[in-house]
Parts: sequence; C-alpha cells; structure tokens
Amino acid sequence: MAFKLIGCAGGLTEVAMLEVLGSGRVQIGDLVERGAGIATKATTGSTTTILLGVAASAVGATVNGYFKVIPIMPGQLWEVDCTSTTTTAQLQLVHKLTDQATIANDTTEYATSLLGVFLAHYIGGGSTTKLIGEFVRVTGFVS
Repeated sequence: MAFKLIGCAGGLTEVAMLEVLGSGRVQIGDLVERGAGIATKATTGSTTTILLGVAASAVGATVNGYFKVIPIMPGQLWEVDCTSTTTTAQLQLVHKLTDQATIANDTTEYATSLLGVFLAHYIGGGSTTKLIGEFVRVTGFVS
C-alpha cells in the first residue's frame, strides 16, 4: 500500500474521512490533491499547498465519482513506500513525491521548497523501502 496511516496524536483510533469528487483512477492509499473542484492523484510536482489527503476508497479510471479521503492533519504518522532502499541518512529530511504512491527518498533536503511534502522520522519496520513520518503541513482547506 502506498501511504498508510499508522498513528495519530493522543492515540486516536478513528479518523475523520471526507467524501470528495475524484477524476481518473484513484487507488486506496494514493495521495490526492485538490484541483478545480475535483480531487486528482498527486504527482511529482504536487506541493504542500494543494495536498488533500490519502484515498481510503477507490474510483474507476473512466468515470468521475465520489470516494473517501483521510485528510492530512497535524499529529498523524504515516508509512510510505519509497523509490529506493532506505538509509538512516534520509531520516529527519523533508522529501518530495515520486508520484501519488511513493516518496523520492534520497539525501536531498527539500525543507525550503514547496515540493518538500514528507518529513521522515523512521525507517519502516521490517522493510528496506518504507519510511515513517509526517506530512510537512496541513492542507490549505483546513482552518
């Protein structure tokens, strides 16, 4: 699975979900962004200002349809698939996206760029291609 919520501040066991109109094929675990009145899959060019959340249900490729999204909020801890093998040199760095399902994990720091969307804290348990961390900031629709 691409992005997976593994913890929330205060030990919350339930998360809020939004139902949004989506365009194009969206899989469970895909990171999605806000578009012109519609949610679409995030891309390598997605920035912290347009990210919406992670898909909790899917929508087909040829039809626009409603699907559930876990909104990005402070205090959430996420596990994410990476494009390459993880190392401790990638921890405490802000990483950009490869696509809607993976982080471009390398030793480049993107903290001063809007492309930097994910702060890595840990290497995923039992995997050499997963990082655990948090999104850099809350999406723009949350007040």
